[in-house]
Amino acid sequence: ERSRYSRYGQVFDDVERSCRFFERDGATVRLGRFQVYKKHRPGIFKNGKGGISASLTESEFIKEREIARQALLHRFPDLLEP
Repeated sequence: ERSRYSRYGQVFDDVERSCRFFERDGATVRLGRFQVYKKHRPGIFKNGKGGISASLTESEFIKEREIARQALLHRFPDLLEP
């Protein structure tokens, strides 16, 4: 469903999608024994990490991260803290 699609880039897309699912469904379920563990915190650039970091320079990543952060804080003020 289109209302759940990310709109603010890929740096915080996991956060955005969680907010959109919560807004649409009223809940978000996390299964403690069925998950993927990440080596790095979301929204952190690391050269050579791959994924989103591979397609952007560090300065581009930081710029995209800040734009997404501000957009998400504005769009979901009741779900996110600055």
